[in-house]
Amino acid sequence: MLCHMAKETPARGETCGQSWCPPVPPALSRASNSRNAQRFVPFIPLEGIKYETSGKERIRVMTYVLSDIHGHLRRFRSVLEQIRPGPEDTLFVLGDVIDRHPDGIRILAALMASPFVRMIPGNHEDMMLAALADRYDMGRREDMRARSRALALWYANGGEDTHRAVERLSERERNRIFAYLRSLPLSLDTEVNGVRYRLVHGAPEELTPDGEDVRQFSLWQRVMPDDPLPPGVTVIFGHTPTARYQDEDPLRIWYGERRIGIDCGSGFPEIDPAYGRLACLRLDDMREFYSEM
Repeated sequence: MLCHMAKETPARGETCGQSWCPPVPPALSRASNSRNAQRFVPFIPLEGIKYETSGKERIRVMTYVLSDIHGHLRRFRSVLEQIRPGPEDTLFVLGDVIDRHPDGIRILAALMASPFVRMIPGNHEDMMLAALADRYDMGRREDMRARSRALALWYANGGEDTHRAVERLSERERNRIFAYLRSLPLSLDTEVNGVRYRLVHGAPEELTPDGEDVRQFSLWQRVMPDDPLPPGVTVIFGHTPTARYQDEDPLRIWYGERRIGIDCGSGFPEIDPAYGRLACLRLDDMREFYSEM
């Protein structure tokens, strides 16, 4: 099953141009004079954004959830400038940081360097790992075909720009990113104001039917309004744009029975009028934040 945006041409992003861009974290620095090297400086100083307290000290820590950034620099920056996460807050990112738009690797590097970010993978990170990081014996015809199929699937779902970005990294940088993605859990649990949340990309892994691959199910399956869910939790998920559940233009966060969909189409192509945007939900008061279109 392919994502519904397969074979769409990703729109080009913009360069940052902000004076407060941080240097590349030491673990991601490059000794390179390539004219493209500067493109991979993480553009958002996540640790450096300060809250505007208007003279009052903010005493509560906050919990934010967003998903499916899909390499869109401007939309991601727009959300961060609204929520302004502090060092004691938690920002949950539910996968699909990469693909469709060109700045996914830069965004991923910034998230990896941010101590208050907790992330799970999406099917797009999994496609990248299958195409580039899995070990293939290129002397075996079966492995050559498997890698070719994995690369074709990734490209059909908007992975070409991401692939070009990865190829410009050093082998050490690539391996560090791949190791980070492999280390991520398929889901995360959190509790805010007495409400227990299960955070997933596609669907809770414990609902995987017998005989099916748990990872594939969790990253590719779509939560439907009447699907059974694990007891005692509200499931927050990305992966499936909320246009599937409600008719809103532009897209908005969707609320069902013990389920919340937060993929509001940041991966959509930039068209006029705009339709998709990046959404973020603050669990402490259920306030919604949306990027510029």
